[in-house]
Amino acid sequence: MEDVILEVLENGIARTTAEITKSVKERIHLTPADRLRAQKRPNEMKIDQIIANALQARRRLCRDGLIGRVGLGDFRITKAGQDYLTQYRATVSSMAETLVDLLGTDKLD
Repeated sequence: MEDVILEVLENGIARTTAEITKSVKERIHLTPADRLRAQKRPNEMKIDQIIANALQARRRLCRDGLIGRVGLGDFRITKAGQDYLTQYRATVSSMAETLVDLLGTDKLD
């Protein structure tokens, strides 16, 4: 979830919690469990609670400086977050190449 949030913020524009939540939900496949009512927020789905929790100051994204709060409920990716995304993508690419080598195929299906 955190990686998707970083991708949503990747363009460097500050976004509200609501905008982040909407964009994340558009990028992922929501399961029936994701759509269940949140325990602590009865007017929201469980996925909304998960995203909101990931944006809290004590959670990794803010705590490790990958995103910064620029206003009440507004977030922006930081240089550290951009660097993390670059490294994350390089790691994923390397893993995909390794799988191709191991499977002996030109592409993964």
